[in-house]
Amino acid sequence: ARAGVRTAPAPADVPGAAEIRLRMNLVGKYGGYSTRETEWSRLERLTSLFPPDRLRLFHSRSAGDELLAFSLFIRYGEQWHVFWCGFDYENPACRRTYFDVMFYTPVRTALEEGVRTIDYGLGYEQSKKWRGCHGARRDIWVTDLGGGLTPWIERAAHRDGPP
Repeated sequence: ARAGVRTAPAPADVPGAAEIRLRMNLVGKYGGYSTRETEWSRLERLTSLFPPDRLRLFHSRSAGDELLAFSLFIRYGEQWHVFWCGFDYENPACRRTYFDVMFYTPVRTALEEGVRTIDYGLGYEQSKKWRGCHGARRDIWVTDLGGGLTPWIERAAHRDGPP
């Protein structure tokens, strides 16, 4: 926000050339290969299967209104499923847009719409591992302030046995 970047929902019937370009940036950054025609085909297929009221598009824009990043979710009942995202890595204003366009703004909007689950897919965890991230076991302290979670906390604590 201090850099003038803002993230907000965008009309879901507008994904097009700008999103395709940012999507291609993401695919290329992680060593993947696609073509503009392939990505256009995917977008056309998506919009033929899901009307705009089932899609949720988010844009991160610079102070000069340049599209820096986007995310696209499919709504199914009380769930959203992430479908696409992309980033303008060459633009320094794109820095730090990832969490806002993928999590913070979508979560706020999802809450307003009564969405209970956002599914980032199994591939999300695998993609983090491919980039060198690995889960690490951590000790934590939990206090059940409400009093109703203690049985669940105890089950979770003993599920895998002692570290």
